Amino acid sequence: MSTKPNTPAVICPETQMADGTPLHSPSRLAAINFDFLLFVQDLLSVDFPHCKFAEVSPPWAAISPVRTLAALPINLQAFTWDDFQLKAFAHLRQSHGRLNEVFAAAHDSHQLVWFASISGSEKYNEKVKFPIKAHPDFLDFASTAYLMYPNKVLFKLVMLQPWGPGQGRVQMFPPPITLAVMSGTLGKRRGPPVGLQTGARPRVWAHSTSGYHSLALEAAAQSLVTNKHTPVTV
Repeated sequence: MSTKPNTPAVICPETQMADGTPLHSPSRLAAINFDFLLFVQDLLSVDFPHCKFAEVSPPWAAISPVRTLAALPINLQAFTWDDFQLKAFAHLRQSHGRLNEVFAAAHDSHQLVWFASISGSEKYNEKVKFPIKAHPDFLDFASTAYLMYPNKVLFKLVMLQPWGPGQGRVQMFPPPITLAVMSGTLGKRRGPPVGLQTGARPRVWAHSTSGYHSLALEAAAQSLVTNKHTPVTV
């Protein structure tokens, strides 16, 4: 009796995969970097440790990181666009006080834009400011990031400008005439006050009606109902 396994004959060996050849590209963890620029009013610096503030148009102040944010090591291709946003918010809120509430309110009122970049990429060059608007955009970006590994991957979350003639537009950097104020690790002020300490709860302005998909974010229940041109308290 033959001891060989009962395997079908190979008709065309040239078309057969070698033993152990993977069907898909192996998963790959990449360091995903983040940056942000948000606008709030009636703020207290103690609510946003590790952030710097700039008075842009009273009573509005810009909030951005005081230092480079910790990277998030994940496999981008394992996420949907909605799931990735949730993962990013969870990562960013870890050491930034009430920042997640502002992210949630800005996101759910459709005024948060996600700009994605990959160093060395022509399409996703940081100067291009490519916005990820939906899942197909995210899939293409994730595939490019995979192929260009280990090049730097960066998402910059930018809130639409909530004041003046430029309302609803992207303001990538605060105007140069701003008064910058930094908040230390313990939330104590250094330098002159910004003059925006009229309340303890930050607010964002719900002014955009763009069709970004709304997510049920943790700690965002009271920010989900918004009206056009109506302040939203978080």
